[in-house]
Amino acid sequence: MIIAAPKQQPPTPPDASQPADDHPYVLAGLAAGCGAMLGLLFVAIVQHGFPAVMNTPLSGFLLGLLPFQLMACGAAALTLRARICGQCLWTSLGLPGSPILPWTMLGRVLGQLLVLYPALVAINLTVIAVCRHFGWPMPEQTLTQFARQDCSVLFWIVAALSAVLIAPVCEELLFRQVIFRSIRYFSPGHAGLWTALFFSLFHGLPQYAPALFILGLFLQRARSEGGLAQAIVLHSVFNLISLLLIVLKFAYAPGG
Repeated sequence: MIIAAPKQQPPTPPDASQPADDHPYVLAGLAAGCGAMLGLLFVAIVQHGFPAVMNTPLSGFLLGLLPFQLMACGAAALTLRARICGQCLWTSLGLPGSPILPWTMLGRVLGQLLVLYPALVAINLTVIAVCRHFGWPMPEQTLTQFARQDCSVLFWIVAALSAVLIAPVCEELLFRQVIFRSIRYFSPGHAGLWTALFFSLFHGLPQYAPALFILGLFLQRARSEGGLAQAIVLHSVFNLISLLLIVLKFAYAPGG
């Protein structure tokens, strides 16, 4: 996305162009859940029948994208398209009409990151200390596990595209738009909290759930401030920083 100076006209409120009826998103959310379950089932079958495929960094990483980032979002988008009669799917998904984003949005994102990243580091360190005290395991995240192996340049290219582009776009469409608006249909006052909770649980790592819940709240706040575009940018920059830290730790550190 291109960052440009803000125009004279004030930006349109994030939800001003969205239809008031959240009902289509309820069916889209259910379709996303079904798509995710089918994706998980497919990954489980591959893992059981062809374990070597899952142990290979590139193929294992790509299969990990299937359930929530591809099948869930695809099912939600197809269902939503069938339900929004006469409306543009792009606009209904909350995507910006132009790739040009204001500098003010970048400033808000950087301000949130200055608070978010130290807070998440502190939370994760606290969780690690608690797990060590009680003897609980602290599993590594998937990308960190693959980074310990002898990964090719192609793997790092795919990982960068996924972390900086695919994951922010797909996960924000899924959680901050489809799931958020489907929950808002039933619980308008607590939809943001429930969305952040689902965001933390769907990553499948309970030890990281507290930090992911806080991240979900920050992303929800970004959506309310600057629409889905700001949430995607915040998610993208956050993932970029995390990826660079992993690369510095494992790809270039001797004996890492």
